Amino acid sequence: MVELRIFYTLSAVLFILLQYSILLSNNSLFSYMDYKKQHASKISQINKLEQESKKVAQTISDLNKNQIVLESYAREKFGYIKNDETYVQIIKNVQQDN
Repeated sequence: MVELRIFYTLSAVLFILLQYSILLSNNSLFSYMDYKKQHASKISQINKLEQESKKVAQTISDLNKNQIVLESYAREKFGYIKNDETYVQIIKNVQQDN
């Protein structure tokens, strides 16, 4: 009878330790689920950055291939003006109705 009681006690202690390792340790089920969410988030960020990189690469390719596109891009982004051109800025007068 004593051996059986010792067996049950050791089994209970072992069961509690296993439950702790499954639920609360660094390698627990909850940690796994959290890491899985972080992984999915990082994959999403990587995909967005890859798409953005492709857009930038396409823009660079277009700028290298076509002088007109390069000139248009320089005008829009950096205010490029040729030597024989005059820069004119038109400002709209927007009145708010009260």
